[in-house]
Amino acid sequence: MALDWTPNIKPVSVGESNPSPRTICKASGWGLTNKEQLMLLPNPDLMEIDIEILSNDVCYQSFSWLLFDDTNICGFGRKGCTSLGDSGGPLICKNQISGIISFGKKYDCVGSEIGFTSMQFYHKWILYIILSSEEGKKKKRFHF
Repeated sequence: MALDWTPNIKPVSVGESNPSPRTICKASGWGLTNKEQLMLLPNPDLMEIDIEILSNDVCYQSFSWLLFDDTNICGFGRKGCTSLGDSGGPLICKNQISGIISFGKKYDCVGSEIGFTSMQFYHKWILYIILSSEEGKKKKRFHF
């Protein structure tokens, strides 16, 4: 099935490096917006929040069970946060996809750290998997 590009639907490039601390990015998803929502029902509206990138050392203090390195990006939202159901959503920095929402607090998370998986770190692996697929072998070209 072909997808037509429009001003609102277009490919996004992968960032060449992880965003620096203090960079303001955007995260979006259909996750829960309050404790009372049923976990099985996604939010009907796509939500978006500003995320400030922090040093990975800050996230290590909150999530000491995980070694924060170049495979992760640490951030937090002053006015909101990602929640259950947002995992897998994009972290967009300077019009490039920099990360994928991975983990954080479930509820009452405004001002809490959020962990993202680095797209830059896994970019070559993602391309390899796509281009190795049957569809990838047919197309031989993707927009990344």
